[in-house]
Amino acid sequence: MTPDTMTAVPQKSKVLVGALYMTLAMFLFGIGNGLVKETAQDCTVTQIIFFRSLWALATLVVYMFVAKKFSLIKTHKLPQQLSRGLIGFVSLCAMYYSFDVLPLTDGTALVFASPLFITALAYPLLKEHVELKIWVAIFIGFAGVSIMANPSGHVTFAGVSAGILSAFLEAVIAIMARKLSSTEHPITTTFYHTLVLTVVAGALVPFFWNPISLSSFVLLIVLGVLSAIGQVFMVSAYSMAPAAVVAPLLYTLMVWAAILGYFRWDESFRIHLLVGAPIVIVSGVYIIYRESRAAPPPTLQ
Repeated sequence: MTPDTMTAVPQKSKVLVGALYMTLAMFLFGIGNGLVKETAQDCTVTQIIFFRSLWALATLVVYMFVAKKFSLIKTHKLPQQLSRGLIGFVSLCAMYYSFDVLPLTDGTALVFASPLFITALAYPLLKEHVELKIWVAIFIGFAGVSIMANPSGHVTFAGVSAGILSAFLEAVIAIMARKLSSTEHPITTTFYHTLVLTVVAGALVPFFWNPISLSSFVLLIVLGVLSAIGQVFMVSAYSMAPAAVVAPLLYTLMVWAAILGYFRWDESFRIHLLVGAPIVIVSGVYIIYRESRAAPPPTLQ
């Protein structure tokens, strides 16, 4: 099943399919983060963002050409699409800055506060009611992430502020994707998001240029392809299920990262991971179970 078939999915099954799409997106992003780690040896952050976005954009264009769906470029909400892309660029910059000035585990823990912001914004912006039990499950999931990250406490005000800013902006992006889904195809939203990232990063990359090896160049192509597919799955997830349901599945990204780190870089499974991962998984499964039994989400206007 692909995002193109989502309109044919029975309403009662959309929550489960949306959860599946988000899980697949996090899996692809997990692999992509590993590729970022590989290419960071000889590429600047700006180069990585630019080439990641460029090849993702190329992937989307090739898909629309082969499938003869260039009509997907048409958008009914251009200002919202462009603003979402700009917010995404600022969020990426803030995220990478927090990773630079903070221990990686601390920065990761801050970024994963995003589902909490998404849940908080779900009702005022989307009119999606969030039960107290779902709130509790989300906080438990975040606690599991914090255990896995094992924050060091060696932080700076600027680093923490950047991490929180990134988490909040990621929540705004997710909410915007949910609202745009009333008129926009997931590929349309992904296309404009990626286009803005490519243009903005492209304007800056000459000032942050390093020579790139052939192997890194190839990995950046793969990163772009995975990013495009993952973005489509993520936007599709938000269009099919309530934001409070799919947002906690962002936590699974840390699980994929830990597995990849173990097999690729011989990073051991620490006790923090073994304790925190089951908490994250159980909280996510509980939220999906609760919402899949509830009434279908309201149609957005």
